[in-house]
Amino acid sequence: MTVSGFDAFSSPALADAVRASGKRTVLLTGFTTELEVYVTSISALSRNYFSVVVSDATSTYSERVYYEALDLISRSVEVIDTRDLMKIWGE
Repeated sequence: MTVSGFDAFSSPALADAVRASGKRTVLLTGFTTELEVYVTSISALSRNYFSVVVSDATSTYSERVYYEALDLISRSVEVIDTRDLMKIWGE
């Protein structure tokens, strides 16, 4: 499935697949934390999904921008790292 643009949910195929899954939680990862990850997390939230951004599975070109983006994202959705995610999943 190919997704183009800043919002992954702008792809009808992705939006339909997530809706069809019946799940209410969306884990988000990706590059350009301040653009694609941020916009998609807010878009998922606006669609009534519980958005979780996996911080160490995202990145961008600048370390400063990366941390600023995660701080901004954490004001709206859950931000967690894989170590804590593994604890939740019982690893």
